[in-house]
Amino acid sequence: PSLSPELKKYCLVEHILPSNVSNLHDTSTIKEIFEAFSCAADLPNAAVFTQKVERWKMKWSLNVGSLTTDPDIIKVFHVFLTLPVSTATAEKSFSCLRRLKTWLRSTMTKSRLTDPALVLSEWTRQKEDKFLRNTYIAKGL
Repeated sequence: PSLSPELKKYCLVEHILPSNVSNLHDTSTIKEIFEAFSCAADLPNAAVFTQKVERWKMKWSLNVGSLTTDPDIIKVFHVFLTLPVSTATAEKSFSCLRRLKTWLRSTMTKSRLTDPALVLSEWTRQKEDKFLRNTYIAKGL
């Protein structure tokens, strides 16, 4: 199945990855990345972001770049890595709730069920975060 146009615009972030940024020659791609991530990442205006990406590109092409070089570009990576890939996140929440309700035999009220559900959900999220760190961040994106 092909990606929706909404997801395709988020995939543009691959152009500013350190391994690919030297091949970025089109400022319209930078503007599209800005438009896709500006609200979620609280980025400066498009012109400033374009300058930052150009500086990022220059530093990585000279092999003097680091992942702490520019906080705004790192924000874009963080937002990209936290985007749900599918509806699995919502499905996992319902799955966790179903396990809890089965285990507790539906004897809990809503207010009493909230805390164990949050604990189980947080535990699952921490496992996913550990996986992402090991897979992407440890390998330098």
